[in-house]
Amino acid sequence: MANSALALFATHKHWGHASVSPVPPPPLPRNLADPRPVVAAGTLTWFTAAVVLLIVGEPPAWIWACLTGGLLGLIGFVMIHWQRSAARRGSRGAQRDLF
Repeated sequence: MANSALALFATHKHWGHASVSPVPPPPLPRNLADPRPVVAAGTLTWFTAAVVLLIVGEPPAWIWACLTGGLLGLIGFVMIHWQRSAARRGSRGAQRDLF
């Protein structure tokens, strides 16, 4: 069965022809390309949930899970800043046109 699926995949009409080139997707509008508002909302939500759980008196594992989510959001901000800085200074390893 795996051989027949592989054969079907290999004989697909678009595979193996140089004339078929993938069309790149259109670029996102500039207001949708910035991930910082989404990361900020998620980070704030995790920290808010941790405070609420702390006030209500829920199990410590839940509070630590929320604090971990907030910490990962802060790490996300650092990564966004790091990538933007690398792209601005023209670093070869920087990912360009992400945001």
